[in-house]
Amino acid sequence: EVLSYDGPETMLVSVDGVLTTNLVLAGGKVVTFQGASFGTFDGSTGTRAGGTVCEATTWTSETSVTCITSKGVGTSGRVSVTAGERISTLTEVVSYDTLVVTSVARANVAATGSVSITVSGVSFGILGGSVTSRLGGTGMEETVWISDTSLNAKSGVGAFGTSRIAVTVGVHVGSLTEAVSYERVLIVSNVEIRNYPLANGTSMTVFGGVFSPNRATLSARMGETGCEATEWAGNYTSVLCRAINGIRSSHGVTLTAGMSIGSISEAWSYDSTQVSTVAASNLNPQGGVLMEVAGVTLGLWDHTSGGRIGGSGCESSDWHSDTSLSCKTTRGDMGSRRFTVTSGQRAGSVTEVLSYDGPETMLVSVDGVLTTNLVLAGGKVVTFQGASFGTFDGSTGTRAGGTVCEATTWTSETSVTCITSKGVGTSGRVSVTAGERISTLTEVVSYDTLVVTSVARANVAATGSVSITVSGVSFGILGGSVTSRLGGTGMEETVWISDTSLNAKSGVGAFGTSRIAVTVGVHVGSLTEAVSYERVLIVSNVEIRNYPLANGTSMTVFGGVFSPNRATLSARMGETGCEATEWAGNYTSVLCRAINGIRSSHGVTLTAGMSIGSISEAWSYDSTQVSTVAASNLNPQGGVLMEVAGVTLGLWDHTSGGRIGGSGCESSDWHSDTSLSCKTTRGDMGSRRFTVTSGQRAGSVTEVLSYDG
Repeated sequence: EVLSYDGPETMLVSVDGVLTTNLVLAGGKVVTFQGASFGTFDGSTGTRAGGTVCEATTWTSETSVTCITSKGVGTSGRVSVTAGERISTLTEVVSYDTLVVTSVARANVAATGSVSITVSGVSFGILGGSVTSRLGGTGMEETVWISDTSLNAKSGVGAFGTSRIAVTVGVHVGSLTEAVSYERVLIVSNVEIRNYPLANGTSMTVFGGVFSPNRATLSARMGETGCEATEWAGNYTSVLCRAINGIRSSHGVTLTAGMSIGSISEAWSYDSTQVSTVAASNLNPQGGVLMEVAGVTLGLWDHTSGGRIGGSGCESSDWHSDTSLSCKTTRGDMGSRRFTVTSGQRAGSVTEVLSYDGPETMLVSVDGVLTTNLVLAGGKVVTFQGASFGTFDGSTGTRAGGTVCEATTWTSETSVTCITSKGVGTSGRVSVTAGERISTLTEVVSYDTLVVTSVARANVAATGSVSITVSGVSFGILGGSVTSRLGGTGMEETVWISDTSLNAKSGVGAFGTSRIAVTVGVHVGSLTEAVSYERVLIVSNVEIRNYPLANGTSMTVFGGVFSPNRATLSARMGETGCEATEWAGNYTSVLCRAINGIRSSHGVTLTAGMSIGSISEAWSYDSTQVSTVAASNLNPQGGVLMEVAGVTLGLWDHTSGGRIGGSGCESSDWHSDTSLSCKTTRGDMGSRRFTVTSGQRAGSVTEVLSYDG
């Protein structure tokens, strides 16, 4: 075994000249295998597609072999080429078409089964031996293969709803969901007698449609309990049911036939329990009164009946008959209540037929004195006097204002004492609770109101965070409910010290004198004109007081500024804001970049937050000056164009003009900041001055012009 020849190697598979791997069930496809070492002549070569030998194999060359496929229904499989004793294989490269179920000729079948169903689809196989079918989870009674696209199946017995149909061909399975349903088996449509007495013996007739009259498992139920007897009636479309004893309310009726169930809800009921009269109407809170109750359908025997007053059962209930029982009343301190009789699961009641006497508060005294004012610290003994405060201590509670008393002591049915809680409320009511009943007197007690008397510091810095001690009375018994304000702004911090003192930290401010207000609970006390802020901005000087017309020069403004971190800092030169404004030095000066301008003296205004400071006539622009005039003796007719030179004649054309004596030039043309031209007017006067106006500034030269005499 020292030598061997290269074995065949399969690399590509094509069907009818196309690189594909799917084969039809009927076979007969020409499959070409391409590779290497398939042999040097035809006699030693064989092929397989899937697990089946090809019908015919043709050797083409050492690199190509063709195969005519056989019939089949398999899933993905391998192909193999045999050359002599060597085999080359490619796995999972070919498969046969899978089957598909497309439609069912009959969508509804009888539950008795044996109904013929025609199923259509594709790839159902090339013969019938490997074909089966199922409806839902049950195999068909019979499956007959007709063709590759059709088969006929016979359904089995069923009682379920809509089901899928599945077809199996070899190892392939195809299905169609919700394809076939069974006819509904039981339909309960009506009940002949719909109301029954409590005793049994009455027959009920149930009408409907039943598919299988020979069912041995037929049964009927009234609610959750089976009928005493059940039997078919008439033509198997109705059922007789013998009613049972009962005391419950409305029920449904359910029929069972084999695995099929039909029902109708709230189809019948037993007679309702009714209470007609109660022998008493107003009850003693002590209870123990024996009370007779009359009605109908109060129960068939003793153990199923009972009475209730409101939400509490009677101390004892004694059943006498279907129309009468007695009830011993319980202790109570509630108002009007209904009375209820329970018989089994049925209840009958009459509303607001009974009531207990409720509490009534008439007098309030504090420490034995008839007064209504309470101190903030609490701890006062308040006595409530009245009636019907209950028969024992456990059910009584009291409130003074909106707060439960620290302790409540029931003394008698006419007296209750209360130790008041700490509080800061205004005038309020007092209330006594006995059970579910409440007696109230409104606006009979109040707590002392607070008063602000003085402030230890009357002037604070505008930067805020200045500690202020506030004195007064009734500032509360603890700090949780105390706040303070300076003007319209809350303090940064308020620290309660005692009932007469607190410490507050002021916020940032820029206003004048303001009031200080203290809030304790719902009480507010204030002191007007108590605290003022220091003046914020003072402008004292301007470093550069004269500017050229063009911008770019910085002005330094000196003064006092309270808050260097203000983002809203701005400065104005006259009525126009600086091009740029920024703090300088130690925040007592401001740099302002000057704007273009031609006006005369101006003030400077600084704004920092809501504070404003200013200084008047602090700076000005350079003055207009005329240096030369090109002509000195003018024609009286006018119309002579004359050139004028000077400085600061304006930054643009529309702000400059010339005058000869008291008359303006016929026209003035601005050329630059140092030059303009003037067309002379008519004149007959002697020497005159020439004036140039630039914005609100004017410059002139005297006796520089004259008209010919």
